[in-house]
Amino acid sequence: MKEKVLGRTGLRVRPLGFGGIPIQRVSETEALRVVRRCYELGVNYFDTARGYTVSEERIGKALEDVRDKVIIATKSACRTRDEVLQELETSLKNLRTGYIDVYQLHNVASKETWQQVTATGGALEALYKALDEGK
Repeated sequence: MKEKVLGRTGLRVRPLGFGGIPIQRVSETEALRVVRRCYELGVNYFDTARGYTVSEERIGKALEDVRDKVIIATKSACRTRDEVLQELETSLKNLRTGYIDVYQLHNVASKETWQQVTATGGALEALYKALDEGK
């Protein structure tokens, strides 16, 4: 599969990515098989979120040995610095990695939410801190 640069990240992704919501609804064995098969077929972008129950754990387990060959995205619905930092650590553990390639704030869809995440002590502070720490 051809690759494209993902926005301004510099990350090279293939046109097909894997969304982690469905693997929370099947057995762990099936989830690991599906994630791994996607990787074998050339998928290199895997998206999940803290809110997708066991999805992070399953993606982490399936891809741990090929971590340097995939791009992992996850997200948090938290709005404060401290909450996001705590969730980030959980995601790193679940995904069995020391860094996350793309970390998103889930559903920042209103002016009020934007103001909350960008305020002093907001979630955006956590993201800059994590970036500075290489996470």
